[in-house]
Amino acid sequence: MGLIPLLILVGFAVLAIIFDLFLGRWWAKIFSYIGVALATGGEVMAWSPRGKFLSGLLLQDPVGIFSAALILIFTFIVFLTADGYDLKSGIREGELYILLALSTAGALVMVTTRHLLVAFLGMEILSVANYALAGLRRDNLSREASVKYALLGVFASSFFVLGIGFYYGAGGSLFIDAKVAANPSPLALGAGLLLVSALMFKVSLFPFHFWTPDVYQGSPSPVTGYFSVVTKIAAFVLLLRLSDFIIRPEFRWFLVASAVLSMIYGNFVALKQTDIKRLMAYSSISHAGYMALALLLGKQGGWVLLFYLAVYGFMNLGAFAVISSMAEKNSLEDYRGLSRLNPPLAAFLAFFLISLAGFPPTAGFLGKFLLFSEAGGAGYWSLVVVAVLATLVSVYYYLRVVLYMYMKQGEEGGYYFSTSILAMFISLFFVLELGIFPSTILSFLKVFVG
Repeated sequence: MGLIPLLILVGFAVLAIIFDLFLGRWWAKIFSYIGVALATGGEVMAWSPRGKFLSGLLLQDPVGIFSAALILIFTFIVFLTADGYDLKSGIREGELYILLALSTAGALVMVTTRHLLVAFLGMEILSVANYALAGLRRDNLSREASVKYALLGVFASSFFVLGIGFYYGAGGSLFIDAKVAANPSPLALGAGLLLVSALMFKVSLFPFHFWTPDVYQGSPSPVTGYFSVVTKIAAFVLLLRLSDFIIRPEFRWFLVASAVLSMIYGNFVALKQTDIKRLMAYSSISHAGYMALALLLGKQGGWVLLFYLAVYGFMNLGAFAVISSMAEKNSLEDYRGLSRLNPPLAAFLAFFLISLAGFPPTAGFLGKFLLFSEAGGAGYWSLVVVAVLATLVSVYYYLRVVLYMYMKQGEEGGYYFSTSILAMFISLFFVLELGIFPSTILSFLKVFVG
């Protein structure tokens, strides 16, 4: 049962490629939609039985099941956001949906394994598809984003491969094991540093964040939303499985420094951004810093990390559904007077930005509250103070966009809704649901993950 969602997704992606070649792009979109929908259903059915598959290379545990379900739901929301965008921007819809489906398959492999070589294969499937996705617009910014993402991604992959070699040398196995993390040998310490550094690149943690603003700005808007959410989930879950390394004194200071610098750098640099996608890129860096606090708690912080990833995903994808509907008009000046020109778009974007800033009763407030409470309870009060102050800084640039939409005059622009309006409603529902009635999902996470 645990292999069914992955097999369904890959099978329908292959069918989408074949039908795209012989019958047209529309069929590729349909098969991609069906594949993700059926894989999501298969993941929900897999919640009860647990176990290992393919001689233990893939496993089905609460962390993997929950994160895989999140990835599939978020991919479906990205599909809804992309529907219509592809026609407006001239992107071949077959390529867009097929690459998204293949990237999602790689993410599913990453979150459902404790074998480092299998995790690397999943990471490369995700990464190679992402490099192509970043360049789909075929303009100068998009080409630059694709090349920069690919070149820097190769370095991160090489770090991960070298870390795998060190790990095998230290423990004689490629399965993630606490005994290897406890080994004080230079090989074990080097393995941990290399593996963690490679994954920090994927989640945009300081100092491995430099690719993020340019890639986010140049990529198609639905794809940027996908990068900011699905890639983060896959890499953070793998970091969670490597948390035995992270909580060691030799590594803890490194992650503490990275979390603090990510929160400070991301929020302060976002203050001067005039391009909304670059603003969201620096916002993504700062939120990665918040999530890193959960990693410092070890496996006991897994439940709060997964809850924050769920909350952040719905908030961010909702915001990018609106940004995609602006037809790549990404300057803050393009948002002037949006509340009068297109009230629904302005209302949706204002709500998601307010949630990202952490205002109650949205899920953004509850996610930050639980994360900061757990970190404070573990003794990281100084980090919590930094996180709260950084959050206060973020209020300015989030509300600055709202100010442009509601308090300034603007000119009529080209907007479209298509199915992106459905993506906005789904995201809105879950941001409110997780903010006001989170008990069911929190109970599951605390019992089975925490």
